[in-house]
Amino acid sequence: ARPSSLSPIRRSFSNMQQMMDEISKNPKALALLEAIKKNPKIMLAVQDLMTTMNRKGYIDLNNPTRQPS
Repeated sequence: ARPSSLSPIRRSFSNMQQMMDEISKNPKALALLEAIKKNPKIMLAVQDLMTTMNRKGYIDLNNPTRQPS
């Protein structure tokens, strides 16, 4: 019997793998990822943008599927 403590890690790894597969199909997402690797400050700018958009009500970070009207 396998220890059950590994399953969340394995699940999150497969989610990460799935995400990387999706990103690899999208050249723009791949380019953004490369840019972030070269210049981590880009990630801070993206986080800033998300926070601002959330604060102004353009996006809902708690529910990414629901788009505010």
